[in-house]
Amino acid sequence: MNFSRILAPLDGSENSKRALEAAIALAQKCGSSILAVFVLPFPAVQAYQPDRAAKEQIFKEAKVFLEDSKKSAESKGVQLKYEILEGSPASAIVDYSQSAKNSVDLIVMGSRGMSGLKEAFLGSVSHHVTQKSKVPVLVVK
Repeated sequence: MNFSRILAPLDGSENSKRALEAAIALAQKCGSSILAVFVLPFPAVQAYQPDRAAKEQIFKEAKVFLEDSKKSAESKGVQLKYEILEGSPASAIVDYSQSAKNSVDLIVMGSRGMSGLKEAFLGSVSHHVTQKSKVPVLVVK
């Protein structure tokens, strides 16, 4: 099986960093490129919406993390492009992977993200992605 484009959902957690390292190693072996997405969980309508300054700060931190991820990949000879999305992380990852313009062949993601307690109540993002994805998913612990 040839994986020419790997999707790496990132959230800044240690698990997502390990997943990125696995994606980079796989991309090196397969000659793949990586699409990294960082999903900010800001639904269009909700009871609590962070103020503009807080939202901009979170966006800035995500961008710094993604830039560092890009440098890490490129230092190992792997091309990495990234995008910051908003919404439900699980749904956004699945939708992004199924978009024809992205042509994703594999998703490599961490088993748990930053919000372990929240996931215990709402269901794991990685579990949702493995259930709904039409492409193979590699979950890294």
